Amino acid sequence: MREATVAPSAAAGVRSILALCKALEWQEALGLLQTEEAACSSCLAHNALISAAGKRLLWEVALDLFQHIASRHLIPDIVSYNSAIDACGRVEEWQRALLLLDDSRAAGLEPNLRSYNTAITAVEGHWQRAWALCHETTVIRVSPDAITLNALITACRCAGEWQMALHVLQHLCSSTALEPTVVSFGAAIGACEKAAKWREAICLLCSLKGEGFESNTVVYNATMASCGKAAQWQHAFCLLEELVEERLEVSIVTYGTAINASGRAQEWEMALGLLGALLSTPGLGANVITYNAAISACGGASQWSRALCLLEEIGRTRLQWTIISFNAAASACELAARWQVAFGLLQAAADLELRRDITSFNAVISTCEKSAEWVQALGLLLVASSLHLFPDVVTYGAAISACEKAGEWQRALGLLRLLTTQRLQANIITYNAAISSCEKGRRWPQALALLWEALGKGLPADVMSCNAALGALENASCWEMALDLLGSVPDWTLRPTILTYNAVISACKNVGHWPAVFALLAELPSVGLRPNDASLNAALDASAQAHRWADCLRLVAAAEEGNVSLDALAYQAALVACSGSHCFGGCLLLLKRLRSFTCRILPPDGFH
Repeated sequence: MREATVAPSAAAGVRSILALCKALEWQEALGLLQTEEAACSSCLAHNALISAAGKRLLWEVALDLFQHIASRHLIPDIVSYNSAIDACGRVEEWQRALLLLDDSRAAGLEPNLRSYNTAITAVEGHWQRAWALCHETTVIRVSPDAITLNALITACRCAGEWQMALHVLQHLCSSTALEPTVVSFGAAIGACEKAAKWREAICLLCSLKGEGFESNTVVYNATMASCGKAAQWQHAFCLLEELVEERLEVSIVTYGTAINASGRAQEWEMALGLLGALLSTPGLGANVITYNAAISACGGASQWSRALCLLEEIGRTRLQWTIISFNAAASACELAARWQVAFGLLQAAADLELRRDITSFNAVISTCEKSAEWVQALGLLLVASSLHLFPDVVTYGAAISACEKAGEWQRALGLLRLLTTQRLQANIITYNAAISSCEKGRRWPQALALLWEALGKGLPADVMSCNAALGALENASCWEMALDLLGSVPDWTLRPTILTYNAVISACKNVGHWPAVFALLAELPSVGLRPNDASLNAALDASAQAHRWADCLRLVAAAEEGNVSLDALAYQAALVACSGSHCFGGCLLLLKRLRSFTCRILPPDGFH
């Protein structure tokens, strides 16, 4: 039956259990519960133990205690359910938390506001469910409080729904019955940080101060992190200075956030300066996370040697290396194409018995790709597979790019096909690398087939896809197909570049189709482009082939007017056209231009 009062004989035992639970000494409390028969019959003691176990993240122990209530012929009350829901929510067992909420109703209990607040907190990251639970409170005529809405804002933050988080905060601020707290603003700033909405985060920080709340380090850290994700390191640094001026505690997280912000903006010197400031601050010391951030900052700016120095410094300071440390250092070698160094780092991580992950191999394979070391890249791909690390799209993409840079188009296509057999979805970057490999291998049918395949899969083709396919058509002088493909670009909502047009101009030039060349040149201003040296050189060559000396001279004048440099071969071709048409004035003009070149000019046949 349901207990109404605690028997006098059990009161002392229950008080002892409650005191132990309050001190989070749950094991001692559990032992006392098992030895004190009278206390064991108290639902109050069970509830306290469930709560204590939950705070220790021992959700399974908490649920066992919850079940133990029934085995003692007691009936769990709403506090029992709330404590069990809280225990599940703390370890992201949100499905069990919702089942417990449903079970409380089935047991004839009426969930209270704490029940819903705890359940909403449990479903962090599932904001739709959190929203539904919040709406449910109004159905049962329980008014949400600030804790409810704070939990809802937090759920939106975890799901990256920053706009919804701001909507809830606005509702909270405009309510006459409720008042926002620092937690409310902090959760909303956290939502903006996750979405890199730095302007909104700064505005919220200003609003927090405007409402008369005292800001704290956590709120500043989140605002700085939002600036960091958007590479706004100057704003992050200003916030750091502001935090110091307000005499708030500057934590290791604060420095780490500022170092991250500097790294994302490739301000490696600033990152190292902040690391030095952290190391010289009394009471603080860098941890491996801040070192990793500094290594990444150096890597993003191709400062691979400095990244390696920082990696060595971690060992000298007796901090424990992590695989992230080595991954960051290997990535630093990527931009500098130091694949041997990256390879050595991968081996060093293994020697230190660090568990290498697929990110480790991706970093080294990407470094091999920058050096066109396709054999090494494929070897690493095989090693990763043999270690059951499950290569991902990044792994295959880097290996395909390595083959592309080395002109190994057949192997690039083979890897693309292998990727699909691994139940992975190739992205447009992967397809671009494969198309580019076909371009370099002069395999235009395969290049076009890959482009159409990517479009058929619903992938958004970009200008790189188009340029690579056009480059393949240019190499094969397939001018009609090139013109057709160029005509499709507006349908894909792409903005062509001068490289796009140059490929088509060159394809037309290769077959002597000078009218198409001039038509394409005339089209450039309408799409916001200006001809460059490649455009005019190709047009000049096409005009010379057609013996259109007047067009040759006009193109030379246009190049000079637009400050575009033409090459010696183009001038020679124009010179041939003018001499063949007995335009001696044009010949003299072109000969003057040719004086600026150091190459030896041979007089054309028939010119004296």
